[in-house]
Amino acid sequence: MQLTGHARAHFGVEADIDQTGGTGRWIEFQVHSWRSTPLTLPQRWRLLEASPYNPLVRGVASAAFDGPPRSLVPR
Repeated sequence: MQLTGHARAHFGVEADIDQTGGTGRWIEFQVHSWRSTPLTLPQRWRLLEASPYNPLVRGVASAAFDGPPRSLVPR
């Protein structure tokens, strides 16, 4: 579901913990339009390269990284 509209953040809200989760913040969202689309297409992706911003793992060469275990890759 995709929503468009206007959001307003309220801070320092004095409300029950059930209403704000104890954060004291409240988000108000006014919906202008919405769209619901079915998930009929399979999700497919492949790792092109590891991010240079990922931390290095000791004892593992970065060139040896070939992505997550195959059992975790969506097909």
